[in-house]
Amino acid sequence: MDLTVSRAFLPYSTFDAVAQALHYGRKEDYFCCENEGRKRCVLQESQTMYHTYDIRGLKLNGTASCFFRFIGVGTLFLVLFNLTIYAQPLKLPLKPSVEEYIFNEIKLPGDLPFRDVIALQQDKHGFVWFASKHGLTRYDGHDFKTYRHIPGDTTSLIDTELLSLRLLGDTLLCIGGVHGVSLMDIRTQKVINLSRDQNGDPVELVNDIFPDPDGVIWLAALNGLYSLNADFTGITNHNLKQPPFTKGNPTFAQRVYCIAQHTMNKNRLILGVERGVLSFDKRRNKLHKIHPNTEATFIYSEPTVYRFKKEGNYLWALCWISGLPRFDMATETWRNFGYPQTDKIKGNTSKVWAVSDFMVKNENELWVCDWDWGLSVFNKSSQQLIPPKQPQNSDVLKKPKLNIFQLSDGAIWLSSKEGLWRQNLRAKLFRELDIPFPHAWVMGMLHDEETEEYYFGIFLDSYGLACWNARSQQWTFYPPETNRQEMFSTTDIFKDSQGVLWVATSRRGLWYVDKQSKTLKQFVPPDKNHPDQWGNTIFKIFEDSQYNLWLGTGKFGVIRLNSDRTKADYFMNNPADVTSLYGKTRFHAIAEDHRGRIWIGCRTGFCTYDPATRKFSREIPRRLQKIGVRDGDVCAIVKDTTNAMWLTIEGQGLVKIKEQADGEFTFKVYQTDNGLKDLMLRYMTADKQGNFWIVNNGLLYFNPYNESFMLTDERNGLLENLGEDDRIMVDRYGNVFCGGQVGVRWLDKVERYSQSGISNLIIETIAINSRVVSDWNPYAEKAALPTVMYDRNNFTFSYTAICFEDYDQVRYRYKLEGLEDDWNPPTTLLEARYTNLKPGKYRFVVEAAYKGNWLGYHRTVEFEISQVFWKTGWFIALVLLAVASIGLTVHRNRREQEEKRRRIRMKIASDLHDDVGSTLSSISIMSDLLQSRPDDNPNSEEMLRKIGSDARNLLDSMDDIIWSVNPQNDSFQNIIVRIKEYAIPLFEPLDVKFSVIVSAGMLSLPLPMDIRRNLFLIAKEAINNAAKYSGCTEASIEFSYARSIVKMTVADNGKGFDTSKDHVRNGLRNMKLRGEKMGGKVSIRSTIGKGTTVTLVARIK
Repeated sequence: MDLTVSRAFLPYSTFDAVAQALHYGRKEDYFCCENEGRKRCVLQESQTMYHTYDIRGLKLNGTASCFFRFIGVGTLFLVLFNLTIYAQPLKLPLKPSVEEYIFNEIKLPGDLPFRDVIALQQDKHGFVWFASKHGLTRYDGHDFKTYRHIPGDTTSLIDTELLSLRLLGDTLLCIGGVHGVSLMDIRTQKVINLSRDQNGDPVELVNDIFPDPDGVIWLAALNGLYSLNADFTGITNHNLKQPPFTKGNPTFAQRVYCIAQHTMNKNRLILGVERGVLSFDKRRNKLHKIHPNTEATFIYSEPTVYRFKKEGNYLWALCWISGLPRFDMATETWRNFGYPQTDKIKGNTSKVWAVSDFMVKNENELWVCDWDWGLSVFNKSSQQLIPPKQPQNSDVLKKPKLNIFQLSDGAIWLSSKEGLWRQNLRAKLFRELDIPFPHAWVMGMLHDEETEEYYFGIFLDSYGLACWNARSQQWTFYPPETNRQEMFSTTDIFKDSQGVLWVATSRRGLWYVDKQSKTLKQFVPPDKNHPDQWGNTIFKIFEDSQYNLWLGTGKFGVIRLNSDRTKADYFMNNPADVTSLYGKTRFHAIAEDHRGRIWIGCRTGFCTYDPATRKFSREIPRRLQKIGVRDGDVCAIVKDTTNAMWLTIEGQGLVKIKEQADGEFTFKVYQTDNGLKDLMLRYMTADKQGNFWIVNNGLLYFNPYNESFMLTDERNGLLENLGEDDRIMVDRYGNVFCGGQVGVRWLDKVERYSQSGISNLIIETIAINSRVVSDWNPYAEKAALPTVMYDRNNFTFSYTAICFEDYDQVRYRYKLEGLEDDWNPPTTLLEARYTNLKPGKYRFVVEAAYKGNWLGYHRTVEFEISQVFWKTGWFIALVLLAVASIGLTVHRNRREQEEKRRRIRMKIASDLHDDVGSTLSSISIMSDLLQSRPDDNPNSEEMLRKIGSDARNLLDSMDDIIWSVNPQNDSFQNIIVRIKEYAIPLFEPLDVKFSVIVSAGMLSLPLPMDIRRNLFLIAKEAINNAAKYSGCTEASIEFSYARSIVKMTVADNGKGFDTSKDHVRNGLRNMKLRGEKMGGKVSIRSTIGKGTTVTLVARIK
């Protein structure tokens, strides 16, 4: 059968014309050929793409090539501009596929079978939970954790023998047992057991747990229908009170086996009971109607319904020897499918016999597990049982009394008393090529993208080359031109820059395809001197950037044909010449690097050839040996998009060699820890996206950009494993061909599979000093531990990846930040241990890789180990701070006292100099003048009055200085007294009403000497100005204090003055300067005819 694959392309006629115009071997092109020493030009007018002229003389005319290239490119642009691209199907020649079911057995430690699973659920973290006769088991794809009933332990499960299981929400697991129900929080694994109903009666044999759309949890049990209380603290019996039932065991007369929601009435439940089904009215809390299956008459009518499977409005029912009954909830009627025939005995009927379990497969099929015959597919239309195909060496599907389950990923699980099995969804996904010509296997392959032809080099028992045209969907067989009875085994197929298709063979040399004659023609060597090289095995064909054709032979070295194919150079190993070709046999690998060097790999290693020097070198292999990479069979060499060279070296791994500068190389080796299956690497190829495909005891995909691996073998895709001589080809549609098998669109699938193996990674437990942290929540979004004491410094972290596919390909790496900068080496161990950790902050990080691809599943936990208090930084700092504080306090006090005394001395000296010194100088001058000419001086009287005034001012200044330095005057009350003593004598003669206002509590306020003095002098100046110049009738001074702020306001109702004018008196300027010295501010506000207000605002420390 052909499989249809789609691609986007231009209509064939246009696409073909453009492709031929762009191709080196297009129509109406000129070729030069040499015939017996004479050159001649022949116009090719053939309608075929390729031509049959002597290959030795095949040469493209450069002028014609450029011209037709220009025409072709222009045509292509016009076509792309004017035509709409659409899809046309391409078909691959594939054999019909048969749905085959592969199951892997899930075994307990010790290779023991996992028996008697009756229910399973999967939580949102990926864990699968099994209920069985042996307890509740959690499974992550590789490890098991089992919970059982422990007599006397109320925190254990209510039973070991379990009957039902249901996950409620994301975290609550409801477990039905023989003696009641257990509720488990899967985060903390704490259990609540409920064994009795509201009347104190036992709740037994809980067969089903059903959450309805309203959030009520219903239980099907021995004595009827129950529900869990909303707060999960109890169970309510709804007392169905079914009518008397004369058939069967009276013990089960009230028993409910299964529950479903009625699709036609949201207020009703459908219950499976002894006599069929009944409907229960939730709103009225009573039985509504019984619906017995009276059509079932093979053994007895009205069979018991043990289990439901819902399909739309239908309920498929599991009954004993009653076929597959189906209840229609819309019409409330029964229909029996596959009912056993009364005239046939068991084993001779194609109908359904005794069902142990079943499941809806699709619209027309059911999975049916028979008690004796195993698993079959039941077709609703034909009402026939069809056994599914399984491998010959497997009998899982024939096991008796199977139970069947299916989880969200689509995989089927089977269980019985013999074991547990999970379907391998990825097994046998490849398809087999349907090549209609004799052959043992397929070796060399080529996809010609221009013609959509696929060439298959068939090997052993083959007599030519097979070609599939995907457009015409036809096969073409190319036999050899001569000796057609001799076996023709192809090893490699290559299309060169001139469009020639070359075919390398085993023991028959080099051939090329002649499409005109539909035969294979043998290449005639340009000389007759090397018959052994040309007549034997050729493994590899490669064309370099100079259009030379390189041939790797089996045991005769390497051959180089020039671009005209008219001259051959032969390279073989010469033990006496270190610059000769390295190796003697099996030259499988040839490639060219970005500097034009040719890399050649053989059975024993590799070397490079420099065309400039015409010498071979082993310098790069010697550098590899210095880092521990030994020589081995080099089957493949590939250059990637970054100009790095990649080699498969058998026994060493996959090697990347990158030239950074001339003569400077970096090396990286990938082995099993990085994602290889083993070190038996063979052939390798690159796809259009730059990914590598490697034969590695299977098909290994490697993405060099993110360094992810994905192994495909018999377990997850291949029909059979690859042999060491199998080749790989990836076409431009992502189809992967290998060893006669095809992975259809496998490039897309393998990228998805490489990311989807691990569903979760969890740090499950943490132990400190060998004691498990009881309140650790492995599902918390931000994981952190409380700070632990310094002597609790031994930590064990247990982690697990949830993976159900190829768990052996899972690796872990971890590090402890705060102790380690780099990751520990990849490991399969599920725990990390750290001992004797020093006090400090740490962060444990673990990551998982699937098939070499680190998926970014980082799980972390932060914690801190405290220091002993006398070694803690805070304690040491506190001690140092205390010592420093004491010393600093002593020093500061001493300095402050010295500074205080210095400021007092400086202040007194300044005041004496400013006030007393200047006044005494004035008195001294005027006194000298009077003494020198007492009678002649006309101003003598004025001078005497001035001497008297200065003397009085001097006394006042001396009095102010003495008052300010006296510590007894530091209280605010003394300032008030001093101000009154100064103001009253001034205002009384002028008949000015004067008042002093002080807010409560200020009188006892202490003031420093300099603050006190400046405050008094500002008040004195303001009062003096009011008395002398304002002409006021009222004056006041008011003090207030709040939040360390002192405010003084001196006001009068005098004539005022213009504050914008510059006044010659210094009083106003001095007040402002004194306010600034106090760290405050003096503001003056005056209005003509209304008076003046002087305000001081200063902070008192």
